[in-house]
Amino acid sequence: DLIGSKVDVLGSLHVGGADPTSFDEGHYTMVGECAQGVKVFSTAASTCNDALDTDAIFKVTDEYGRERLLKNSIMTVTVSSTASSFRNPVHFIDFANRHLREMFQETDAVLDTYFYHPSHAPFMAIRLLQRFGISNPSPSYVERVSTAYTLGQYGDFGSGRHGDLAATIAAILSDDESRVVVLDMDPSHGHLREPLVKIFGFLRSMDAGLWAPLSLTPFFDRNMDQKVGQSPYRVPSVFSFFKPEYSPAITNEVGLVAPEAEVLKGEYITTMLDGLWSTMKYGLTQCNGGFKDRGWGIPCPKGNEGHQMIDATATLQYEADPIASLDAVLGELVLMLTAGRLSEGNRLIVRNEMQSSFNAGDRAKSVRIGAQLIASSPEFHSTNIASKTGSRVPISGYETSPEEPYKAVVYYYMAGGVRPV
Repeated sequence: DLIGSKVDVLGSLHVGGADPTSFDEGHYTMVGECAQGVKVFSTAASTCNDALDTDAIFKVTDEYGRERLLKNSIMTVTVSSTASSFRNPVHFIDFANRHLREMFQETDAVLDTYFYHPSHAPFMAIRLLQRFGISNPSPSYVERVSTAYTLGQYGDFGSGRHGDLAATIAAILSDDESRVVVLDMDPSHGHLREPLVKIFGFLRSMDAGLWAPLSLTPFFDRNMDQKVGQSPYRVPSVFSFFKPEYSPAITNEVGLVAPEAEVLKGEYITTMLDGLWSTMKYGLTQCNGGFKDRGWGIPCPKGNEGHQMIDATATLQYEADPIASLDAVLGELVLMLTAGRLSEGNRLIVRNEMQSSFNAGDRAKSVRIGAQLIASSPEFHSTNIASKTGSRVPISGYETSPEEPYKAVVYYYMAGGVRPV
């Protein structure tokens, strides 16, 4: 009864012991395996039934495969005149005779505590899942990824060591929740795409030719973070551009998070669209709200859309197949810009706008119109399928009808997105 199970030993003893073999021969004797997986070393006891003093050392292997040497000692601090107490954490540094080696040892101990803490694997699983496109992963999905992280193995992937990222990423990408497309219909599935990902994705899809591919900074306005919420190499803090637990008001009401929504403000959405439309028309320039910082003094064209500027730092080289049908061209744009998620209703809207130019033989203009409209769709800005209510938002307050027909774009300025009217 004096020696409990391996679980009891790991749960109650927290003070590390020295390796018994590091002492003089005969100082420590192996008493035996006094419980399954628990070897005991002592300076005095000779059998498992003998009483153990505080110098006894237990040797066990924990759930992470680490061999642990634990001293038979519990250190507790009791608060005077109260019933409160807490475990007294050990330290490696001798305050009277400090040594650099001891600081390294204490730092290693702290890092090990974090790395092997029970909450570490779920925490890492959630953060990695969010960066791989699932803002609100299900508890079972988090558990499966956490298990792969803890065991270091997922199928044929991994080394079997705790924290193996190959096994973790394999679990994320191979799981049904990341591959079953029907989940795109779930409004809580997927995530909002962050601004730079949308811009780079657009440039890649439109086959942007960059004059200096290894130098990204000159391509963009130095104040891009003030225009779209992000800028290359200008992360505002070590915690990135947005908080992983950020939740706009409406999303918060249903217990969900939308981290990328923290940089999704009304003004950023409109300047993002200005930049994408300008890039589609003129290349990566400063013209008409483009993303480039400044030009070479060449005037921006007026009404001459489709003219790639000579001072553009990137030109879009995508061309539709000259013999492809309108539906085939549209299908390719939808695939490249939304991974095929564009709804049938939005697809029909885009097709109708492309048709006139396409039938007139101006395929380039038809492609520009299609790409611009798709970049304005909710499917381009998120990774799930947007659903429509089918009814207009009622507007009150007008007493007389306008004298002439007009079209207006109205948005509420608020953090986390905009609501179109």
